[in-house]
Amino acid sequence: MTVIAPPPQDELEALIREARARQRRRWLGAAAVIALLAGAALVISSIITGGSTAARRGSRESTSAVRSGKACGVHVINRRIVGADGRTLFREPGNWTSTYPHPSAVRCSGSTAWVVWDNGAAMNQEGYVGVRSGDDGRTWRLVFAEAYFGVNAPHQLDSYLGAWTLGGPQVAYFTGSCPVCGAGPLFGTVSLWVTKNGGRTFRRYAIPSLDGYSPSGIRVSGHEVTVFAKQFARGARPRKTATVHVD
Repeated sequence: MTVIAPPPQDELEALIREARARQRRRWLGAAAVIALLAGAALVISSIITGGSTAARRGSRESTSAVRSGKACGVHVINRRIVGADGRTLFREPGNWTSTYPHPSAVRCSGSTAWVVWDNGAAMNQEGYVGVRSGDDGRTWRLVFAEAYFGVNAPHQLDSYLGAWTLGGPQVAYFTGSCPVCGAGPLFGTVSLWVTKNGGRTFRRYAIPSLDGYSPSGIRVSGHEVTVFAKQFARGARPRKTATVHVD
């Protein structure tokens, strides 16, 4: 029988150190995997519930927007327009996910104010809702909405709502887009919607020169409306503008 002598003491200690090092590496690897899985779970939870904790908290607070808030005397808290005393003056209609942020934009001209909500998009449609007040925000009227989401409004503009502005108490200009529309080489169409009677009626202007783009800005000078757009379809230039003559 062959007897194998144990390794010298210094060699034995080296083997022990190497074994411990391998064990530490295994522990570190396992910890990294656990951290990665935990991070992925947080991301999935955020997607399912409609955003991070900070985003959900922000959805319950006042959403300030361009030319809004105190400058217009209009206060929007998530889906509600509230008075100075905190009383609800108008609640956005629609069956929307409560945890999803509902950013709003406010524009005012004299005693007139508009509020437009953006409730996200699905099936190439955007869940926008627009309301108007003509008496300094005391009463509000539903003007338009994307009908796909079940809000029964007098008007529907385009599939998506873009930049918009006011031209006075009775005049407003809205841009829209349809990402799946178009018959030319560039898909995605852009439109301009104009009301001159406080939202009772709208006139639509197609802008074929902006096929393949989505509207990002608007400027009005007299009867000329300039629409600024950014690339939507592959093959289009990064930026483009078009001017529409409005009667």
